[in-house]
Amino acid sequence: RLYNEFQREDAELRQKEEELVEKGMAGNLTESQYAHIQASIAANDKKKRELRENFNKQLEKVLTPKQMILFCKANREYRGMLLQKLRPAKSAPRK
Repeated sequence: RLYNEFQREDAELRQKEEELVEKGMAGNLTESQYAHIQASIAANDKKKRELRENFNKQLEKVLTPKQMILFCKANREYRGMLLQKLRPAKSAPRK
């Protein structure tokens, strides 16, 4: 449950960041508008850091240090596996 809640909140913050960046890609904004978007992106980054720190503190309450390390390793391997599956397969050579 803890991990799922973290993932949900993290996804929301990543989505917000994408929206802010897209908004900032408009070429017809004033410097003031760009500054506001940049400040919003920075605030969003801070929220992501705080979310990660809080998640780690919560994990420390339920996992031993060894389990924390194993969790980090498993999470990294899982993400790598997902990225590998998402990469397009090399097509067979054409004749």
